[in-house]
Amino acid sequence: MYTVEELKQMIFVDIETTTQTETLEELLDKNPNLEPFWQERFVQLKEQNRTELGSIEDPSEMYPRMGGLYPEWGKIVCISIGQIKFDENGKAIAFNAKSFSGDDEKKLLDQFMNTAAGIMNKYPQMKWVGHFVKGFDIPYIVKRAVINRVQIIKAFQVQKLKPWETCLIDTKEIWQFGAYGAGASARLGHLAELLEIPTPKDDMAGYQVNRFYWEGRLDEIVVYCEKDIKACANVMLRLGGHDILEEWPGAPF
Repeated sequence: MYTVEELKQMIFVDIETTTQTETLEELLDKNPNLEPFWQERFVQLKEQNRTELGSIEDPSEMYPRMGGLYPEWGKIVCISIGQIKFDENGKAIAFNAKSFSGDDEKKLLDQFMNTAAGIMNKYPQMKWVGHFVKGFDIPYIVKRAVINRVQIIKAFQVQKLKPWETCLIDTKEIWQFGAYGAGASARLGHLAELLEIPTPKDDMAGYQVNRFYWEGRLDEIVVYCEKDIKACANVMLRLGGHDILEEWPGAPF
């Protein structure tokens, strides 16, 4: 399904996000005008997921649980990128990775965009691959870049492009294989289990990222983020009928 030459032209990307402040009260102290907008989001979240969120009555309780999922309320604390390396026989032998992380979101976005610009200038056909990368990671990056006044590279300005013109490949979309509906795809961790790929969800789950960050455990979040791009790379190797990488030798990206 995917040849070695196609896989060589892929950068795997994933982000980890948290709330902009540890508590809703801190955010509203900075800008009280945001309160009605969070109240509106709070009601929407309760209505959309009555089973898990319907019992939450305090908007302040909803904020640390769900705020980081939305770029209007969250921020990026880590962006990881990586690329598979092959030997002369087309066997995957290594994975080079790099992460941009820290408390200064503008700085990490600047660093990421500069790196991405260099890649696309040198390799304009490069594809950016991730699980739900079209619906979450790249839109989140772009929105936070706009908010932080960081220049966005042309390749990520997907609002100007037709779907088949973008540089994005979404493994969530691939796994749908043309099917539609809520059950058409699967989470990355589920795919890893199905395809006998080392799981990226062994030490941390996505819902724990916000708590880990505010506990000062950013290094663990970076490891978790890099595990996601490695798992995604292995999914693409499996989809191409290639051997996966069991170990992860590699150099910095």
